[in-house]
Amino acid sequence: MTIDSQLNKIPTEKDAEHILEKVLQEKVKKIKRFPTGTEHYVYDLTTQSNKELVVRIGREDARRIFSGALYWHSILKPRGVPLPELLFSEINKNLFDFPVMIMERLKGHDLGKVYPQLTSDQKRKLAQDIYAIQNSVASLPNGKGFGFATSYEDNSLKKSWHSLLENQLERTKTRIREANLFDIEYYNKIASLIDENKDYFLKVKPVGFLDDTTTKNVIINEGKLAGIVDTDYVCFGDPLFVVALTQMGLLSEGYDTDYISNWTDLLRITPHQYKVLTLYTIMHCVGFMSELGGAFNRMKPKEVSKQETQQLIDIFEKLVHSFA
Repeated sequence: MTIDSQLNKIPTEKDAEHILEKVLQEKVKKIKRFPTGTEHYVYDLTTQSNKELVVRIGREDARRIFSGALYWHSILKPRGVPLPELLFSEINKNLFDFPVMIMERLKGHDLGKVYPQLTSDQKRKLAQDIYAIQNSVASLPNGKGFGFATSYEDNSLKKSWHSLLENQLERTKTRIREANLFDIEYYNKIASLIDENKDYFLKVKPVGFLDDTTTKNVIINEGKLAGIVDTDYVCFGDPLFVVALTQMGLLSEGYDTDYISNWTDLLRITPHQYKVLTLYTIMHCVGFMSELGGAFNRMKPKEVSKQETQQLIDIFEKLVHSFA
């Protein structure tokens, strides 16, 4: 098998069953793949003895990311971050062809799936919980650079937060051009706004935060936080970045942003920071544009409707108008 074919080998449902049965010596009764996620292959399994577990598998090129998940799990869980119990991990190809993790299955659903059913009090309590979790992460030592770190020794970190944003924008520009669903002017606008606010970004400190506690990976059960999943990285930079990504997630679903208001109230952000929050949300909006039409870890790209593209254009225009 060539190196390219090894890197591109796709995990399957049968791989997940084989891995769990070999590790736990127990047959699988039910299995289904989680529909969300863009990088990994995550399976929801029930064993013959009714254990509810998650098998998370990556391609060959995901070993570094899985190493990050294990590294941060060992640091974050003892600090009280509500992560699922890790039952087994294999990163270095000792037993299986893929990097793999087996974890407990948290009861509940992603925040984005249940958000409309949450009461005002539940949204407020969730904001308090996530605020406390992010504060715990922020109390870790600052990073040696800026960006998405698989460990404190990650040499991919940037010299400034502004450099990290520029790197993210370059990826966005490439995706927009490849998908060819949106005019490149949307990228040009946000790139210009980021450059105009460069002084703010150059002053950002490398503070730790969980970058993916958004409408995904925040598991809600009966209106309450059950836990956090998929902590492959700790991001070092401006914690408002994840607030904005969550806000964009809610806007893209047509939901209210009461949860964001509760979160920003706790953060006590300044009027200038509110503008930065809007700027980050515009950036994420263009990021959402760039992801439409991408295959990621699916067998083929998802079909994109005119309604989906127009929705993001409308959100972009409203955000830019509010930023002006």
